[in-house]
Amino acid sequence: MGEILAVFSAFFYGASNIYVNHGIIEDKLNRYEGLFVSLVVNNLFNLIILPFYLIYVDLPAYNFWGISFYVLAGILTSFLARVLLFSSIEKVKASRASVLKITAPVFTVILGVTVLNEKLNIFELFGILIVLGGVLIITLDSQKLANDKNSINSNIASKANIISKKTLKLGIVLGILAGLSLGAGNVFRKLGTDFYGSPFIGVVVGSIVSLLFVTIYSLLTNQLDIKKVLKKESFSYSYVIVGIWYSLATYSIFVALDLAPVSIVNSLSSTQPIFAIILSAFILKKHDLITSRLIVGGLVVIVGSFLIFFN
Repeated sequence: MGEILAVFSAFFYGASNIYVNHGIIEDKLNRYEGLFVSLVVNNLFNLIILPFYLIYVDLPAYNFWGISFYVLAGILTSFLARVLLFSSIEKVKASRASVLKITAPVFTVILGVTVLNEKLNIFELFGILIVLGGVLIITLDSQKLANDKNSINSNIASKANIISKKTLKLGIVLGILAGLSLGAGNVFRKLGTDFYGSPFIGVVVGSIVSLLFVTIYSLLTNQLDIKKVLKKESFSYSYVIVGIWYSLATYSIFVALDLAPVSIVNSLSSTQPIFAIILSAFILKKHDLITSRLIVGGLVVIVGSFLIFFN
């Protein structure tokens, strides 16, 4: 059952990214407003589930360091990583951003070695090299699209795919930075669990903190218009769906980790780019150009992730 839930989490994460792209195409809300809507949905899910969790599970005693690490994990994963991911999707579309995002295990391993003094084994080293190879394939494919933009058949790709080299490079960098932020957040999440021992509370704390950060930052930078978000004509159901998919993904992997080995769960969860690519072909269609090199690059990154987790 745990393995099935891990695959479901990969599907939900992939679907979440597709609907971020869908919300960007609709252009009703900017990415911060869209993220705000999705985080409100995440927190509503948490509020519904939390009472049942507290009934059946005894919480550990309060631990300052554990909660502090969960706060840091929330800032890095639910806030910063998702801001960077939304920006990457805006630049290079959901399929490529989804692949770049799962470079997170590479950074988790590197930070684990440098910060937590964990040992790097041969499988992890080869996995990191393979993931970087997959990223290189996607980078070269994206550059080729920019170089050949004048020869792209209009029946294959819409004008939305014709973007500059500078935009593509920025989108790739943002996607990798999202992976870095997520990887760093996972290290703090692990520390939080070591000190406090309740991953679900970590999810709740992370969601609350990220919503606060998005709200404060967006209001200070005039990126969030609450009235606009709530207006019927500008309200985006795409970002509501993003919040639903993301919550389902989070809870699926949370339960999966309780039912199956961590290595298997993380490996199966890393297949999310495949679902993103498939869903993109059906939902985004001409708005996201799927190439053979993108598929190969995605598979290479997934193989690298498998090696990192299976050690």
